Amino acid sequence: VELAPDDPHAMQDRGIDAVLRTVVQRKLAEVNHKDEVRKWLHDTVDRTRVESHAFRRAGVRFMEAVLDQDRDNEDLLGSFLRGEDVELSEVKGMGVRETLESKSALRFLLSLVQFLRAAGLPGLLVLFDEMDRVMSLTAKRRMILADNLRELIDSTGQSRLPGMLWVYAVP
Repeated sequence: VELAPDDPHAMQDRGIDAVLRTVVQRKLAEVNHKDEVRKWLHDTVDRTRVESHAFRRAGVRFMEAVLDQDRDNEDLLGSFLRGEDVELSEVKGMGVRETLESKSALRFLLSLVQFLRAAGLPGLLVLFDEMDRVMSLTAKRRMILADNLRELIDSTGQSRLPGMLWVYAVP
């Protein structure tokens, strides 16, 4: 995940944590007061419909940690948002009551898209490549993959994923 570059020649920070950090910095520059940014986080971002409450809560708490310069929580929640292994006991005290698992991955992907829109970004472009690798999967795994892809495409056409564009390369 990365933002559109301000300068096409500069190296762009990548990752959900870098994007949300930039959103907080831009919002702070816009309103020029931490309390206003915190109010926006609680009144707008934290109240937006997102498939996974845990993902939304982690995103809001991460942005608060950036605002408060709380590096420990920023690192922990950044790991959670990136899908890295984080124990539930580590984030439960921050209101995050679910971790990413294979059975919740699709819901977390939907939540990522919804959360980025809630944070004020216009949309998200997702690029898939190397569809030919799917051919080496078992028939059952291909069916699961196709069902998940269909659900994502259907969600994009509905109000669940506004501002979403999928590009899938098929050789």
